[in-house]
Amino acid sequence: MWQEAPLKVIQPHSPSERAKPELLAPGGSLEKCRIAFAYGADAVYVGGKCFSLRAAARNLNREELAAACFLAHRLGKKVYVTVNVYARDSDMRSLTAFLRYLSDIRVDGVIVSDPGVISLAKRWAPGVPLHLSTQANSTNSLTIDFWRRQAIRRVNLARELTYDEIEEISRANGVELEVFIH
Repeated sequence: MWQEAPLKVIQPHSPSERAKPELLAPGGSLEKCRIAFAYGADAVYVGGKCFSLRAAARNLNREELAAACFLAHRLGKKVYVTVNVYARDSDMRSLTAFLRYLSDIRVDGVIVSDPGVISLAKRWAPGVPLHLSTQANSTNSLTIDFWRRQAIRRVNLARELTYDEIEEISRANGVELEVFIH
């Protein structure tokens, strides 16, 4: 079974400057994180047991999330945690505690899609970079600019975009872009 792997497209500071892309791989378990790092991934994205849209995935419990961060940082790698659920009011108390926990274990970013979750993350995990999930279906420069103004550092673009559309969006915004490749 093939899996998509997002590839971050780093915005160069000048047209002549080219930065190395970050290879970001799925890490659905602690073992998959280890394998991704061993085979060259710069970072992994993982879900916790709650608040991730990949409910059918194994996902990581709190101890495994902490272990993944420890391993990644020891290797000079990164861990991004998906908190891309569209939350209900009944989720807010436990979501706040989870975001504080992610800040405490020093995740390298939180992947979000819900504006309410973004608001909570900015309050309860203020030092953690926010990445916008592909579930937000961002397809144009005005949308990207809107999310930039909401403190989103990286936007995972919609999978349906063409290479030319991605290139056009990348010229128009000062935010990191991520795209899936397969």
